[in-house]
Amino acid sequence: MYKGFPETIDMVENKAREYVRELIAERIIYRDIPETFRIEDFEIIKILADSIFKNPGIILNIESLSRDLGRHKKTIRNALNYLELSFLIKRVSNLRGSFLSTSRKRQTELE
Repeated sequence: MYKGFPETIDMVENKAREYVRELIAERIIYRDIPETFRIEDFEIIKILADSIFKNPGIILNIESLSRDLGRHKKTIRNALNYLELSFLIKRVSNLRGSFLSTSRKRQTELE
């Protein structure tokens, strides 16, 4: 079985990965997210999702992503929020350092 999808129990792992990517993730990215959130530029969501799916556990820097992709930081944040609300990704905060520095860092991320 491939990560919680019982229909993939009899599939080879490569076919199960392809099934999940094509039938589930792409359906969410191309149909569900644009319909639910009323967005037109869903290409940024596809780019971010592909990057995250290929490199799970990657540390993302919104400023550098904004520069590299030529999009505003708010657009990047919104795209990541859409992916998280669609249960395609799960963000984990950086909890290094003291509680106060982490709290300040988290506060600036939310602004």
